[in-house]
Amino acid sequence: MKLFHPLESAFKKRLVIASVAARALILTQVKGVENSWVGAGKRERSEYNQSIDRENRSA
Repeated sequence: MKLFHPLESAFKKRLVIASVAARALILTQVKGVENSWVGAGKRERSEYNQSIDRENRSA
């Protein structure tokens, strides 16, 4: 059974590394989605402010 122990521990290390990498990838993608929503909100506010400015100038 001692023959399989190094293989088992190497497999566990790779599994841990893979799971950490997967979590990091998921978190970066979630952050990207959040940032795109923030960007969309800023664009909407900017468009709204521009429309208010146009209305004020025409009034």
